[in-house]
Amino acid sequence: MRIKRLFLRDAGDHCETAGLSRGAVYWHFKGKEELLLAVLQDITLPVERFFSAGMNLQCNIQRLYAAIEQTFIKVESRQLCEILLKRSENIAGGAPITERLHEVQGNFTSQMQRMLESAISKGEVDSSLDINVTCRLFQMCLSGLFFECVQGALDVPRHIKMTLNMISDVLFKPPPRLLSISSGRTGSLLE
Repeated sequence: MRIKRLFLRDAGDHCETAGLSRGAVYWHFKGKEELLLAVLQDITLPVERFFSAGMNLQCNIQRLYAAIEQTFIKVESRQLCEILLKRSENIAGGAPITERLHEVQGNFTSQMQRMLESAISKGEVDSSLDINVTCRLFQMCLSGLFFECVQGALDVPRHIKMTLNMISDVLFKPPPRLLSISSGRTGSLLE
């Protein structure tokens, strides 16, 4: 009778009985490559989709704050960040972790560009702001913030606020070198 019950239980029950997570069992028996690829493909970080075209710049900055905070509050997002920032495994001749990191960075930069273009078109920031340079600056600041948050050495909410306050200062009081006039650029993404 006990053997029959053993076969009728699902994998989750067996994992629970053994004190293991389903992921750990999958990792062991099916291979870490498949699990890693599934994790990389299935989880979208909140910072990849924070921008809302219908909102003003301040609201979008608040959405960015919430997205960054959720990235480190939600277990799946935090774990994905840890994988992206701490690991670099090659699988079957490819580098899926590096590729996913670049995808996250590209998605984030795209969101930032759209947010800045929207703010410029609405007259919320100086129209001569160099979008490309500003996005690169923000990406560097937030990459550093993410790395420090993953290390666990920071008071995450406080450091997110400090970083976003710096971003707001740059947007609303841009230093001359970020303005297109000084760099000879128009602020267009097509340059």
